[in-house]
Amino acid sequence: MNRFTTLEVALGWFSGFKNKPIDAHRSFLLEQINDCRQLFYSFYEDVPLFEDDQECFCVQQFAQDCGSCENTFLGVTLPDYMISVAAMWTSDAPIKLYGKWREYKTGIMPSDRCRLENYTQATRAPTEREIYPLGSACRLAFVSESEADDGKTAIIRYFDVAGQVKEDEIALEAGVKKTTSSSAIGVPDRGIVLPSTLTGSVALVQADGAGEARALSSYAPHETVPSYTRTKVTGVCEGDSVLIRAARRFTPLYFDADVVETDNRLAWQNAALWLENNRSSNPESISKANYHAQACKDLLVGDKSREINKTTVRKVQHTTYRPRVSGLRSKRFSRVYRRL
Repeated sequence: MNRFTTLEVALGWFSGFKNKPIDAHRSFLLEQINDCRQLFYSFYEDVPLFEDDQECFCVQQFAQDCGSCENTFLGVTLPDYMISVAAMWTSDAPIKLYGKWREYKTGIMPSDRCRLENYTQATRAPTEREIYPLGSACRLAFVSESEADDGKTAIIRYFDVAGQVKEDEIALEAGVKKTTSSSAIGVPDRGIVLPSTLTGSVALVQADGAGEARALSSYAPHETVPSYTRTKVTGVCEGDSVLIRAARRFTPLYFDADVVETDNRLAWQNAALWLENNRSSNPESISKANYHAQACKDLLVGDKSREINKTTVRKVQHTTYRPRVSGLRSKRFSRVYRRL
């Protein structure tokens, strides 16, 4: 039966498949696992391993424009692995959805409406949370996780207290807050550019100011230009919880606790062999790659079939003949019976 597992477990498997220790070859093994996951995603039509994500989110307050505290809205930020909202509920009622085209067409909708409605915002945001309290100013800081990223440069564009856009280049250092040169009231979309060669995560935090010290976002190594979808929710209060179902996007995994889509070790092994042979132009290797891809798919299909209790429909054909009537030739017909 198909069950989820963690990236830590998958790393252990691939370490054995490739005979490479995790500590010395983590980046290589991560690349292998994420490439194999893309093979799994290509089976989506036949093997729905990657169904919509469904999670609860806490409604929070966001600034509508340039960090101003005078124009705010309530809503949620979708994580990087969610593409778009398919459905949304409060604890006892569904929330009506409006696409971002409405905001483009009619302009920004007011937030003080009582009806339960959701508006996907036309613009995107580089952080999951806002500087708090809204409208306050504080220095922002990058904190990197890995010593291998020391000295690499991150770029941040932000609005200073005068409303002017400033840009800083900040050298990362593991475990150390590396702050902006001035206080910021907000960060525009595409305002953060991280090194493409990161090996560890990077957090953006409030470093000082009137607000509490808190993380605004934690970026995985694949997030070179972070950009998140935000939705505005009316008819709710700050701190309320909403349940969201959204389409899943493929995103590379990095953290040991990240969830991978299947615990079928043989499927992973065949995927690894597919990847190894698929990168060769040798016809024999290509044939082996096709074999292992099909074997991987068959294993996943078997898992999913058992999970949904799907059984094969067997057809039993009985052939009979009508007797001749008035010298006419007999007509053969078939009856097909379905047995579970």
